[in-house]
Amino acid sequence: MAKVKQLTEPVKTSTSIAERLSALKKSGQEDWQKRVNKYNDSPQTKLKDFLTVPGNGKAVCPTSDNDVDLATCSISKRLELIQTSQGTWKKRVEEKDAVQFTVSGKMTKAGMDVVETSPQLKRGGSLRVKRGGSFRGRVTLDNKKDGEEKSDKSDKSEEKSDSTSSNTASVSDKQPGGQSSSTTVTASESDSSESSFRIVKKKVAVMKPDGETFAEFFSSSSTIITEAAMLPRDRKASLDDVTVSDFDALSDDYFPKLTALSRNRMSLRPKRRAPGAKNPIRALKTRTNVISEYEEIKKEIIETEPMDRQAVMNSRRVELSSKSHHLSISARKGLASKEDIAKGILKLQKVKDVREMDGKLSQLLPYTDKMLIQVKGRRFVQVRLVQPDADMLNTGDCFVVVTPKECYLWIGQYSNVIERSKASEMSQMIQSTRDLGCKAPSVVTIEEAHGKPLGSNRDWKRFMEALGGADNIHDIARIDDDELHEIYITETNMVYKVEGESLVPYDDYWGAPPKFAMLKSKEILVFDFGSELYIWQGKQTSSKERQIAAKLAQIVWERGYDYREFDSNPIWPGQSKKPTHGTARPDWALFGKTTEHMETTLFQNKFIDWPSDTRVIKAKSSEDEQKSEAAPELVAYDASKMIQLSKEKPDLILENTNLGRGKGSNPAKSAEDIAHFQKIDQRGNEIQTLSVVMWHIMEFDHSILPEESFGQFHEGDTYVVRWQYRVVSTGMRDLKGNLSKRQGHGRERCAYFFWQGLGSTINEKGASALMTVELDDERGPQRQVIQGKEPPAFLQLFNGRMVMHKGKREEEDTNTSGPNRLYCVRSEHAEEGLLLETQCETSQLRSRTSFLLLHLKDEGTKATVYIWHGVKSSKASRATAVHAADMLKKNTPLETGMKSKCNVTIEEMEEGNETNIFKKLIDLDRSSYDSAIGDPLVYKYTPRLFHLTSTSGVFLANELLNQSRSEEEPTPYPFLQTDLYGATQPAQYLFDNHYEVYLWQGWWPEDQDKKTGSAKMRWDVDRKCAMETVMAYCKEKRIKNPPKAYLVHGGLEPLTFTNLFPWWKVNNDVAEINKKDGKRGDRAILVSEVLEKLSKAQFTFAELQIRPLPDGVDPLKLETYLSEEEFKEVLKMGRDEFYKMPSWKQIKTKKEVELF
Repeated sequence: MAKVKQLTEPVKTSTSIAERLSALKKSGQEDWQKRVNKYNDSPQTKLKDFLTVPGNGKAVCPTSDNDVDLATCSISKRLELIQTSQGTWKKRVEEKDAVQFTVSGKMTKAGMDVVETSPQLKRGGSLRVKRGGSFRGRVTLDNKKDGEEKSDKSDKSEEKSDSTSSNTASVSDKQPGGQSSSTTVTASESDSSESSFRIVKKKVAVMKPDGETFAEFFSSSSTIITEAAMLPRDRKASLDDVTVSDFDALSDDYFPKLTALSRNRMSLRPKRRAPGAKNPIRALKTRTNVISEYEEIKKEIIETEPMDRQAVMNSRRVELSSKSHHLSISARKGLASKEDIAKGILKLQKVKDVREMDGKLSQLLPYTDKMLIQVKGRRFVQVRLVQPDADMLNTGDCFVVVTPKECYLWIGQYSNVIERSKASEMSQMIQSTRDLGCKAPSVVTIEEAHGKPLGSNRDWKRFMEALGGADNIHDIARIDDDELHEIYITETNMVYKVEGESLVPYDDYWGAPPKFAMLKSKEILVFDFGSELYIWQGKQTSSKERQIAAKLAQIVWERGYDYREFDSNPIWPGQSKKPTHGTARPDWALFGKTTEHMETTLFQNKFIDWPSDTRVIKAKSSEDEQKSEAAPELVAYDASKMIQLSKEKPDLILENTNLGRGKGSNPAKSAEDIAHFQKIDQRGNEIQTLSVVMWHIMEFDHSILPEESFGQFHEGDTYVVRWQYRVVSTGMRDLKGNLSKRQGHGRERCAYFFWQGLGSTINEKGASALMTVELDDERGPQRQVIQGKEPPAFLQLFNGRMVMHKGKREEEDTNTSGPNRLYCVRSEHAEEGLLLETQCETSQLRSRTSFLLLHLKDEGTKATVYIWHGVKSSKASRATAVHAADMLKKNTPLETGMKSKCNVTIEEMEEGNETNIFKKLIDLDRSSYDSAIGDPLVYKYTPRLFHLTSTSGVFLANELLNQSRSEEEPTPYPFLQTDLYGATQPAQYLFDNHYEVYLWQGWWPEDQDKKTGSAKMRWDVDRKCAMETVMAYCKEKRIKNPPKAYLVHGGLEPLTFTNLFPWWKVNNDVAEINKKDGKRGDRAILVSEVLEKLSKAQFTFAELQIRPLPDGVDPLKLETYLSEEEFKEVLKMGRDEFYKMPSWKQIKTKKEVELF
């Protein structure tokens, strides 16, 4: 602060200028050193006082109370501090993800002791010596018998040494043959078989070491190849031929030496009590337990005399032919069989699983009723079957529990990512493919966290009940347990190959992980994984080979197990207290067989490279890209397929019964008029409606509608209708041809319809579906009905009383207010009549149907119904309108505004002859709708509608059909505006009005990007295909005088088009979108004119520079529209030369001339 104060205070001016210059000079030359802080490079300076963390001002290194004064300490102390500081910096660095998410990292966070890598893991790999095991040897069918004879000796020798004596029982070495001294033959006969057998006993002499045969037998054997061994045979070896180099060869490194295991065995051998004799031959003669011969017993089959056998067979043939000479061989066998077919059928009906069946199918199944599969490892995860007990669970591994009805996945807290992924994949595969006899509906996952299982307690209890045992989960032993398990468990793998009538060890894969290449179709392999023993059969092996393999595998299974030479026991992995050898495997172990291409998931996961599409990420090669064909170009749809009328009928089929239009069939009518009429027996059926109940469904409530509101619907609501009916057969006749007395009977049935209005919300639609299920006590069929898509069977339930009102029932402000209501009459059948409420305006009138205008007076106590018939309306429409008016007069529904005892009068009029009151009420204006007064054309046709789309990759035309269309009368207005506007936009529809054809095109939604070149090009291609389809359709419809085709845009439809629908509401938002895109609706546009523009193949360079581009122009191929002269002029080269360049160079060239 003193220096700062000195610098900020003003300089005193009492001295002279010379003195001031002298002081300034001295300050610049000498005093500057006083103002600079000297850097103290001594050991006393603490570096942590100068280094601070940015932002908080704290030192990087934490201060400690026992800081050492480096200036006074010794050099050895300084070196010790330096070595200590080399490791302390790691504490200041955050842990890496590789440490945080490993098993050791998880154990450290949990506060568990981490055991470092064991020396056994360090010496693994190529430096590790593989153990062959005591069972490595040939297995034959005679081993079982030899093992029984030597079982007593093997038990005694097992107590004295570590080597198992099962080698003598299972491994068969061919003994040298000797001379038989005597032979004894014993023959026996059996009455039950045609062949007899005899027992041959032969005594075989054992060769003596001092005999001539012994020396001759071993004369050709030699263990060391020396120069003396390569001499000619006629020259005898002598001591003179032996040199010093021959003795040196004995100590070379390439001769086999004793391993550590062999030396250990030798050290454990018991020492002799007395020294052996110097002469081994003499000592051998003094032994009393050495036998000179042994007895060999064989069983041989003796065939009876051929003449006797032939005579017996001939006599049997004569006997059979005399009794059943007229029957075939198969018939004779059938008569001779004694099987009870009835019991067999009952038995087949009761069996639900292969495990319950007797015979070959239930033998050697590759799974058991309850299995606990351990998933453990890090690189090559080992999947092994362990004892199904809770005591086998631990926190470091994953387990899968499989039962016939359940599948559980246990994920340990310290299990690694590889184990979790493998276990999850395996459990899902077992459940989805119903492998291992498991039919579980889903996989129940139980994950451990903080020593407790996550999820519901119910799943945990069921898991423990399925597994059994105490709830005691063991902790992980060490962090390298997974790596050690992989090494140790793989060494215990034993693989045999079936050769003839014996099993031979597969040396290439003994003690190694199996590979898929070892499985060959012509071979049979036996895999011994300790707790699992599999017989793998190739598909090209014979049945005899498979039978031999099963017998040999049975010998391997029955001889037990011995893993005393190995570091791990695959039957009880990680259980040190369990026995490592035994004469029998545990009951839960698996002994099964599997066939090629039918392997289980448990067997497949034993292989290190089992092929699987889910584990392979395929990359496209250059050859695949060249082979891949480009998507086919869109072409117009075949119009000849569109001309033919659809033969589909609007019949309702419930419970495999065709109900027709809801009234059934009449046998008096012709079979062609009745869809479900039986032509053969002249029978029909009649539908008798017993009752109809109607519920109004709201989001949180529902109520039954009263009788006066029956058939009254609102477009903003949802309803459930219950139909109880009976199907009665008619036209039934007896054997004499008379009408049967049994006709007229049938069972009662129920059906439920949930009707959803176009203005109802999603929640209300969902509530109607759920309420249908809840109300359906009879469990009858359920059908969804959408407004405007009602089937005839649904409409006839109301007998012409059905009315669709605007708004919602519970919200009066959404309903029509005022004394006037206008209804459009739909349907051509009086009993299926439907009144659709529209805006009370002249623009809603249509000349091809009838309308009802309801005028209320005196607050609903009086009303007048005006029936208005269009000039081109049919007789069926007029009759339906009159019937609907009578229903309104009779029932006076409250939803229409009429009181319960309203006085209703009906007036009927024709178009063009309306009364003055009617004109005044509706404000009649002929120009507001397309009136057909004075039109000479005949309107006796039903319009057709096709949806034109290419979403499937192929341009198609799908016809839409009205659900309530009539087969006898034309339907003037079968479609609604929602059929067009409710589709995914942009959409295209072909509307066939018989005399003219319209192509309606929708709009591009504002949330979609239509300015990109690809989107615009796809839309232009679709438009072109649609126009070509429309023009072809017109030609197919009338070849000589095809109707004209007009183009109509959404929101800009002309009056002639909107009057083809029963009601129409102009959508101003859609109109604005199309107007922005340059569309016009003030005049008729011919499809042929627009198609000609889209099909234009040549443009000038100036036209291609205008934006937006002309319709139909591909923005990625602008150069193709240029003429030959302009192409050379603009691009400075010909077409051939341009297209020979690579694509990147073509784009670059087009960008330079603004053609891209």
